[in-house]
This record gives sequence, C-alpha cells and structure tokens, in this order.
Amino acid sequence: MSLPTRREVERRLRHALTDFAWECGEALEFIDPALDGNEALDYAVEKFRELEVGVAHRSSPRSRPPNRPRRSGARERALGIIYAQIVSEAVETQRIRRLAGGLMSVGAVASWVNASSVGLDWVSKDLRSANFATQVNPASAFGAVASWVNANSVDGPVARGLTFKKLQAAILATQLSHDPGVGLLYPSSKGAAWELKVPKRSFLGYLAEWSKKVASQYGWREHDAVRVILTGEPRPVEVASVSYSLRYGVLSATTRLTLVVDPDLEPREVADFYRTCRKNITPEGRKRIRPPGDEALARLEWFLSQGNAHRNWSERLAAWNRLHPDMRHRGPARIFARDVQDARRRVIDPGWRLPRRS
Repeated sequence: MSLPTRREVERRLRHALTDFAWECGEALEFIDPALDGNEALDYAVEKFRELEVGVAHRSSPRSRPPNRPRRSGARERALGIIYAQIVSEAVETQRIRRLAGGLMSVGAVASWVNASSVGLDWVSKDLRSANFATQVNPASAFGAVASWVNANSVDGPVARGLTFKKLQAAILATQLSHDPGVGLLYPSSKGAAWELKVPKRSFLGYLAEWSKKVASQYGWREHDAVRVILTGEPRPVEVASVSYSLRYGVLSATTRLTLVVDPDLEPREVADFYRTCRKNITPEGRKRIRPPGDEALARLEWFLSQGNAHRNWSERLAAWNRLHPDMRHRGPARIFARDVQDARRRVIDPGWRLPRRS
C-alpha cells in the first residue's frame, strides 16, 4: 500500500504546508493507513482543507500589499497615533489587556499567542493555572491536557509521543471540530504577519474578532491592529492594500486584483501601486504578461463562433482569408491552427501565478 507523501498533498493543495501543519495531520491520522492510492490522497487533502489546523505560518501575501506607495508617511503616522489612543480607550481593548496581564512588548506577542493557544480557558476549568497559561512549554501539564484531548477529540486518542507543537495542534483540531474557527493574524518579533486558526468562542477568538473590526475601521492591517491592542504602540495606517483572487484552469482568466486606496493618493501613486501588485503575480523570469494581439483575437472569435467543426484546417484558413482580406494569414494550415490554439490557450490562461512572498 502506498500512502500519499507530503509533496503530493502540497501539490494538490497548491501551497506548502508548514512542519507544524504536517505534524498535526500525522497526529490526527490525516494520512490514513487504511486507505490507498488516490483515495488516501483525496482523504488527506480533504482533512487539511476542512480543519485548517496547526497553522502557525506566515500569512498569505494576499492580506498585505507587496509595496507601499512612496510618500513621507508623516500623515499616516500621525493618524496611527490618534487612532491608537482611541482604540486603547475602548472597553474591548481594556478587557483584552486585563485578561492578557497588561501591555506587552512586540517581541513577546508571538510567544504569548502560542502559549495562549493551549490556554486553560480552552481546555477545562479544572486545569486553570497561571503557569500553564503563560509558559511556552507547559510540560508539567501535558498529562492533564492530553487526557482532555483524548476525551474530546473526534478522531480518537492522539496523546502518544506528543511534542508541544503536536499538543497545540491536537487541541486546536479538537476545538475547531466543535467550534467555527477564525483566523488570528499577529506580529512576529520582527513585525511580519503570522496566522493562527483559533476557535471563535475563545479568548484568542475574541481578540481575532476585535482586531478585525479595529483594522477595518481605522485602516490598519490585522496584525498591526493586534499589535496596537496588545502593546499600545501606534502603527501607521495603510493608504493602499491589495487582495488577490487567483483562479486556475478554465477560470484562470477570471483572476482579479482588488485595490483599496486612500483618496488622498495621487493618480500616479495608485498607478505605481497597481503596477507593483500586477508584477507580483507575474511568474518569475517573465517581464510582463501580454494578451494575444487584435488579429489573433479576431481569428479566435471567428473560429469559435462560425461552426468550424466540420472543416479541416486548410478549409478554415481559406475561409478566413476569403472573409478577412485585410487580415490575411499567410499559412500554411498547420501554422494557422497553431496560432488559433495559442490564442485560445493565452485567453483562457493568461499565466498569473501565486504572489511571491516578500
């Protein structure tokens, strides 16, 4: 029996899995030894897509601009200070800071989030302990937490050979099987965006929901909003952001970029920003993506709309040249066929690819 490899699963998912996510899949037997071949691969891909567990990875570039418009930033920094003061006075922010034990440094946020992801308010009231809630490696509590996981997991016992990350993944998976998950974007010690899928009905879920509202209202990226909420440090507001909706196969041509821009930006700045975003989904090694020319598109439209199925390519070439003397194709028929099929391929799949990570 052949079990699917990590590379096969990643190829089907169209993105790389983190070590953390793969460990979670192994712990919960997403790679089911009772299945074989395509059936095992289909099952593994379905489980990873359903639960989205064990995430502790850099957020997709879809959630942030690849580059900011060039400007001094003084206005954005001033607005950031004003809005940070308003957010700090909000009841929701004060509640979060109180439950988190007060303000923290940026460098402590990631460790605190990971520790809180196995926080006792998610597990059992009987396990409440300040040490367990704050320590990054709560080894002394493994036995109690593992017992809880085994009692509540829909996929059966997973306690054997648990590392901290496997324990975290198991708790997340169990919680997410009973609770609609929500993505929490938070800053790493270097300020980059990381994402964790957390149960909506949890302390971190409450933080995620509040940070999304704050980010939407005041123009921050979500991980910057979390940084303001947890540290009190102001962050510059975003004057431009982009989201990518990439599709493949016959729907590749419906790929879209959605820009959100501050009307304070000059048209030239918006154009420069769009150019950068567009370049970001152009495959490496290609300077630009060009659609077929007008003549090629005209031939393709004629070929698709004139019911040419009963003709061979020599007859199609002769008919085209007779009807369009101003756009005669020199042939031969095999070159005419190649040009029509090439135009069709380029129309269906322009060649856009996943944004490159910066």
